[in-house]
Amino acid sequence: MKSLRINDHVFHLHVAKTPDEMTASLNNTRTMPSNQGMIFVFAQEGMYSVSTQGMHFPVDVLWLDNDGFVVDMQTDVRPGTPYSIHSRFLAHYIVIVHAGAARSARIERGTYIFLPNLN
Repeated sequence: MKSLRINDHVFHLHVAKTPDEMTASLNNTRTMPSNQGMIFVFAQEGMYSVSTQGMHFPVDVLWLDNDGFVVDMQTDVRPGTPYSIHSRFLAHYIVIVHAGAARSARIERGTYIFLPNLN
């Protein structure tokens, strides 16, 4: 788990790098503390999507570029959505946190998020 400071909030994120870790994601997780989440680390920038099919709570999804800037986001994504949600821009990372966390931490497109060594 890695800690990320975003504005004045600290989030503790599980790191997912492999396809199996990303597929498992937060599926079947019944509850999660509001300061926790997940970050997907991809080998290269691309057009990546997220499915909430197996999730049990609403989430905010942030797509970050290689430099750590939020290039796209969708907030209050409902669990069990039958389709994947996509970024409109290339991303290197996806951060998933509880719905409302992006608003609370004042995250918007263009927000810089310092990414520590995620290895």
